[in-house]
Amino acid sequence: MAVSKIIVVRSRLDRCLAYIRNPEKTALETELALAGHTEDETVYLETAFNCQVETAYREMLETKARWNREDARHVQGYHIIQSFAPGEVTPEQAHAIGTEFVRRYLAGQYEAVVTTHLDRDHLHNHIVFNPVSLLDGHMYRNSFADYFRDIRGMTDELCRENGLSVVIPQGRGQSYVEWKDHQEGKSTLRGMLKADVDAAIRKAYTYAAFVDILRKQGYEVKTEGKYAAVRPSGGSRFLRLKSLGKEYTEEAIRQRIAEQREAPVSRQAGGKAAPAGSGRTSRQIVGKSPARLRLPPRIPYRGPFSKRRKLTGFPALYFRYLYLLGKIRRNRTPPRIAAPLRPEVVKLHRYIRQFRYVREHHITTAAELDAQIAALQTRIAELTTRRKPLYKQARWAAEEEARALRAEIQSLTGELRTARWELAICGAIREDIPAIRGNLAQASTQKPKSKEEKKYGHRR
Repeated sequence: MAVSKIIVVRSRLDRCLAYIRNPEKTALETELALAGHTEDETVYLETAFNCQVETAYREMLETKARWNREDARHVQGYHIIQSFAPGEVTPEQAHAIGTEFVRRYLAGQYEAVVTTHLDRDHLHNHIVFNPVSLLDGHMYRNSFADYFRDIRGMTDELCRENGLSVVIPQGRGQSYVEWKDHQEGKSTLRGMLKADVDAAIRKAYTYAAFVDILRKQGYEVKTEGKYAAVRPSGGSRFLRLKSLGKEYTEEAIRQRIAEQREAPVSRQAGGKAAPAGSGRTSRQIVGKSPARLRLPPRIPYRGPFSKRRKLTGFPALYFRYLYLLGKIRRNRTPPRIAAPLRPEVVKLHRYIRQFRYVREHHITTAAELDAQIAALQTRIAELTTRRKPLYKQARWAAEEEARALRAEIQSLTGELRTARWELAICGAIREDIPAIRGNLAQASTQKPKSKEEKKYGHRR
């Protein structure tokens, strides 16, 4: 079984080639080495096509210059990785599969280097090739269809020829962005939609009522086509409900609503069904109120930090916005108020970082934000000017002096990284403040429910 992926190399192709040729990763101990001999001890699993392994980077640059492709700086190369299941292949067999893949896929048109890394339990091939054709100077085109038809398809074909297993996809895959957000505990648009659909199903008595609830939450619902689809407020495209899973097709939703309608449990109470023969109905279960718990009285804190400074300006704006987004995330706000802010929940962590920054640096107005940006730009220019000559000094200095210079360079680089991160935060704040103000104004114009609607709205 081999899992493959392709990565675009947009900078420092030489470093990428140096990484895949790391001798600690590609070295294969031979029988002579294991027997204690000193000659021919190690074999490096490296193979080059249309170039030499040691001079591959220089030859790729010469090919680009020959066909006047030096301006293609945005794509310096492509990097394909083939990973095999632990214990399924030998190092020689894995390298043979990688070299055969290059012969079939690149067809002698591109300069390429193939290496096999042995430093992990799963053996894997690294293939780096020049995006400019050696024969006619045409650029390699990388598309989603090419990956499934050529790269993945050819890798699976080679695995079958060598008696290896093949990964058979089951169901719809998950994008990397959604997977990463899920791993970090962040909200995703698809996860929010699924939660909203589940909540609408619990409230609905019929399928038409379910569609109406989604529309009141700010979704645009399309039911006249073959598949029901929704588009969130401010969204760019529709999303089919069936793509959320087998429980969200139109038939499954209708079935869930019907089962819920026939169940003898009151949804308002959220209770459990009464056992058979108990003689109690759902109305009686709803009418029974639980015993009230007596909580201990709150003791006010009167220490030195009991009086907190009132938030004003940008911190107050962010605090109000995060409060509303947090309520939406926990489904504790009415749909009509949540609609204009619903797409913003996926940016909750971004707004939390911005709130903490303006709070820590006491930034309350646009003028103070501009002053902070100017100070950071000056700081970045100063650190860059200080670091630049140190590279040349470290290159020609003695070993001990060069070590000290490299430590200073590393320290300046850390300060630069922090300053650039702060500058990016300030730029994001400048862009997001107008949108936050507009969304808060739109949410505040929503007419709140009257006491009568809150009490008897479910009957209507």
